[in-house]
Amino acid sequence: MKIAISGSHGSGKSFTMYELAHKYKLKYPNHEITVVTETARKSPFPINEVATIESQIWMIVTQIQKEMEAEKNNDIIITDRCLADYMAYTKIQYPDLYIRFLPYLKYHITSYDTIYFKDIYKNNYLVDDGVRSMNKEFRELVHDTLSEIYDILMPNIKKFERI
Repeated sequence: MKIAISGSHGSGKSFTMYELAHKYKLKYPNHEITVVTETARKSPFPINEVATIESQIWMIVTQIQKEMEAEKNNDIIITDRCLADYMAYTKIQYPDLYIRFLPYLKYHITSYDTIYFKDIYKNNYLVDDGVRSMNKEFRELVHDTLSEIYDILMPNIKKFERI
């Protein structure tokens, strides 16, 4: 089973991911459960508004790799972000690159059993940690772009819930 916690930065994805992993471990103590932490924080390239094409490609490819590795040896995978998240940032800054990756995203999105989309207007966890962009308009643009992507891909998602 693969579950993604999705949403713009500062929406409480990490908190929800760890909380969900804890609940699943209590419910299924004999299952191998892992979390896939956010890729962007580990990027060797600039992120947020100053991300480069290399940044976006690195984050997309790294997310795919981390999920593939987690799927190999675990029964339940919970991801902090999913591929659609990185694609939203890409669509904003590099729409041509987004178009090139879109066919793969349509395929990959089917690998998630459930996607929980965190609404920034209900979940304001944005704090200045030196990594997240504090630009409110950029954060809202990411949220709206991700919402549009899900509207397009909705038929491909097994279970989708806005929280």
